Amino acid sequence: MIPVALPVKLFTDARGLSLEWCCTYEISVRTARLRLTPGVKTVGQEIWLQRNNRRAKFRVTSISDPEVYQFSVECLEDRPIWDDDLLGRLIR
Repeated sequence: MIPVALPVKLFTDARGLSLEWCCTYEISVRTARLRLTPGVKTVGQEIWLQRNNRRAKFRVTSISDPEVYQFSVECLEDRPIWDDDLLGRLIR
C-alpha cells in the first residue's frame, strides 16, 4: 500500500443516487483505507467508489474505532479505479 490522499466519490447504491465525497489515506491495486462517511455503516456492506470516470464495487472489510474515523475496503471487480500513473507505482 502507498500513502496517498485522493478524493473519491462513494455511492451506497448501484444507481449512484446517494453520493458522498470521501478521501483515501492509503491504496493498493485492490484495497484502500479511507475516511469514514455517514453512508458506511457495517463491515460487509457493498459500496461503489469512483475516481474520475472509473467506478467499481467494493466491500467494507473493517471500520475503525470512532475516534480514528476510518474504514477499509476490498475491490470486488477486476478493474481498478486508480489513475494509470498510480497503478504503475502500485504494481512495482
